[in-house]
Amino acid sequence: MSRNIYNNFGILSIGILSSLNDARVLSIPELMLVSPFITHSALLSYLARKNIQIKSLEQLIIQKTMWFSNFNERYYASIAETLNAIQFLHDTELIFWDGRSCSLIQEVPYHKGMGIRANKIYKASGQLVPLITGDVANAYNNLRIQL
Repeated sequence: MSRNIYNNFGILSIGILSSLNDARVLSIPELMLVSPFITHSALLSYLARKNIQIKSLEQLIIQKTMWFSNFNERYYASIAETLNAIQFLHDTELIFWDGRSCSLIQEVPYHKGMGIRANKIYKASGQLVPLITGDVANAYNNLRIQL
C-alpha cells in the first residue's frame, strides 16, 4: 500500500483532533510534530500501550533510538498533509485557528467506525501531547529536525 494513501490527511486529522482533545490548544509547531509520531507504526503502538510511562521526550529517544532515525524525513514528508488537515478541520469548524495556534471547538470522541488505527491514535494522544508541548524548540532540537 502506498504511504501517501495510508498516511493521508484523514489520518492526520484524527491525530490532530485526538491531540487537541487532550491539550485543548496546541501551537502550529506542536501540531507539526503529531504526524511523524503517528505515522510510525511501532512508535504509535508503543505510545498507545496502557502499561508504559514516558517521563520525557529525551527518555523515549534514548530508549527507542531507531524509531527516531528518520524523524526529520517523516516531519518534512508530512508538512503538506498536516497543513491540509488543519485547514480541513478549520473549514469544518471543529478547530479554531488564530494564526499561531489551534484550539478545539468541538470534541470528537473515538467511535468504532473510525477503525483500529484511529483507536490507537486516540490512545496514544495521552502519551504524545506531553512530549510535544512545553519547550518546542528543545523538542525540535532533540528530534533532530533541521530547520
